[in-house]
Amino acid sequence: MKYFCKEEDRNGTDYHEFQKGRWYKKTFFDSDSIIIRDDVLRETGLKELFEKCIPDYDYYSASEVTEKTWNKMLKEAKKQGGAVEEALLEAEPWVKDNFLTEESFSVLGI
Repeated sequence: MKYFCKEEDRNGTDYHEFQKGRWYKKTFFDSDSIIIRDDVLRETGLKELFEKCIPDYDYYSASEVTEKTWNKMLKEAKKQGGAVEEALLEAEPWVKDNFLTEESFSVLGI
């Protein structure tokens, strides 16, 4: 993967995590999560996309993403194009898998 990685590839703690389901476990860096470095999140434009599309997005805490919100994010990313679209599309297989069993996923901030 170009933008995201798995826990075993993590180097440091400046990552944002996509964690399956609603965040209630209060744990971080689950083995089935995908993560993205903070600088990559900002450089690709994903931070701005999250702020625009995710209700109550919190850069430093947990934010819930429903399928409806995800579809809004995809639509906006495709409109913007470039790295923001490419990064979001890279996460899409993981997101689709999540929605097979969960009503949402959580984006955990730094």
